[in-house]
Amino acid sequence: MDNEIGAAGSTGLGEANLLNCTSAMIVEYMRQGKSPEQACLQGCQRIVDRNKTGRWLDVNNRPTFNVNFYAINKKGEFGSASIWGELTFAVHDGAKGEIRKSAYLFKR
Repeated sequence: MDNEIGAAGSTGLGEANLLNCTSAMIVEYMRQGKSPEQACLQGCQRIVDRNKTGRWLDVNNRPTFNVNFYAINKKGEFGSASIWGELTFAVHDGAKGEIRKSAYLFKR
């Protein structure tokens, strides 16, 4: 979290997030001007690019696990992305709640 930019969090395989400092990087990507969804997608790609552990790779060298990211910026824009889709997330803007689809890198 950075009070000047926004915040990001995750669910899924926490070790993959922590080993890559991904939530912090997502906030940095937003600082660089990316939307929360674009920043979450770039965070997912960072994990994929850096995941070299054989036991966590499928036959196509893609992660066998999933990590889902959620981010919001100071303007109130939000987004979500995961390594594997299709997933949904819930948001509430103060007036109404809704379910949205997350962006993703790979579809199972």
